[in-house]
Amino acid sequence: MYHRLFLDYDDVDLEWVLMDVERLVRLCPKLGKAIILQSSEGHYHVRFMRARLTWDEVVGLFFASTAHRGFVKFSIEVGSATLRLSSKGKEKHAPIYIGTYDPDRGFYYDEYTAMMLKSLPRSIRIYKD
Repeated sequence: MYHRLFLDYDDVDLEWVLMDVERLVRLCPKLGKAIILQSSEGHYHVRFMRARLTWDEVVGLFFASTAHRGFVKFSIEVGSATLRLSSKGKEKHAPIYIGTYDPDRGFYYDEYTAMMLKSLPRSIRIYKD
């Protein structure tokens, strides 16, 4: 069974997230493109939608990342990682697509990706074997 890597960043700026994503892609080139969403000011979700990883690779990348330690610890303990696609509570909005990171092109905004993300289910979960 293969998995995709999802990461949650809290209390950081976009430059921090991009630096970490670029570093992770250098560590594991098969991660490929990353989709970056902003859930609120200083809070980001990163999804490597095309990567096919073993659970051990996911765990290794969790530890190599600077992602929110609570998200990493909980994901490893329960054996799955879930990122919210819907709004959180009455005051918050669903995470907003802000761009794609491609190892060859850098960071850019893609209209097609933005449109496709609007049609996804409300949550995505990955499970360990």
